[in-house]
Amino acid sequence: MTTGLDALEATDGARLLHVHRRATETPAHLGALLELEPQGRTSWSAILHQGTPWPATEVVARVVMGLLGGPRLDQGAAPVRAALLENERRWATGDAKSWR
Repeated sequence: MTTGLDALEATDGARLLHVHRRATETPAHLGALLELEPQGRTSWSAILHQGTPWPATEVVARVVMGLLGGPRLDQGAAPVRAALLENERRWATGDAKSWR
């Protein structure tokens, strides 16, 4: 199973759907997780909307799973490792409450 940056590079958002439309912006949003400043980061409510997984959910979960081991997630003005771990739990369980 491909995870992390390898999965990100292999992702064609135009072939995936999330709750609103084709997930064409999703690869850029995933890449923004590696930015040190939070303004490029996004809400993940389109990936698991009201507890419903979409085709993009599995790809996003695999990319994030691979990124969790990297040190960049703990750097910058707003470290995101804890929030991503919580999102992984929500994606796995379908818990759509309190999205970050």
